[in-house]
Amino acid sequence: MIDVSSKDAFPAGFEPVLGETGLRLKYVMPPDLKGRLSAELLCRGNLLDGTDGMPSRIFKRLEGELEGDVVLAPWQVHGTAVLEGRPVWAFPQRVKADGVLLDGCFDPDGRVRGSLRFADCAPILLASTFPHPWALMLHSGFKGTLLRIFSAAWQRIRSLYDGLDPVRTFAWIGPSIGACCYTRKLTDPLAVRAVEEWVGHVPRVAEQLAYFDLLGVIEEQIRNAGLPRENIYRMDHCTSCNRDSFYSYRAGDLDDRMMLIAKLN
Repeated sequence: MIDVSSKDAFPAGFEPVLGETGLRLKYVMPPDLKGRLSAELLCRGNLLDGTDGMPSRIFKRLEGELEGDVVLAPWQVHGTAVLEGRPVWAFPQRVKADGVLLDGCFDPDGRVRGSLRFADCAPILLASTFPHPWALMLHSGFKGTLLRIFSAAWQRIRSLYDGLDPVRTFAWIGPSIGACCYTRKLTDPLAVRAVEEWVGHVPRVAEQLAYFDLLGVIEEQIRNAGLPRENIYRMDHCTSCNRDSFYSYRAGDLDDRMMLIAKLN
């Protein structure tokens, strides 16, 4: 069990806020991004309990906090598509995608927030002020990680931004199911493929089950893009082990979801 009242229980880059509606993880911005980007992960609690992960229900409960902004809530399909943060795609539109790219060029009025939902899959946030402020949100579970959603998204933003500098880019990897709990049967061809490709991130194979370190794979993909280790903030709290704080599909939360919300200011 995580002592959510203690900031020391969380790694750099994440600040817990425990209130009447449940746990929220505020993303702590480095100096370059302070005041330019805000992000938080809404975790288990009264705010999300019973919403069945439906954006319409969650946004209704958040109505007083959205300040007239519009929110993108793509229909997540465990793929690699990234949605541009344009007002035209805002909810109730549900475009199939597992990423949201926020950029003032898409949103000149500064009214768009991005959102993604999670219950064991990894929330990823990337951001930089170079060549101008932008933020990329990704939903990376087993299939998305195997399909290299991060690498596909990184290639896309490299094509969009001349002067993109990995050394001036920051990444947050939020809570997801850990290598202690995440298994897949080796009768699944995708699991066999992952065992072959994720060398060093399969800590155990036993009785036709493989254990996978998704966080390790994701961090390796981000490091391979050129981001220095000190620019990557990673939470190692397993969602399945810490179901008192997070929703976990594998541990029985079949419907309710955590939600990552971000906005360029």
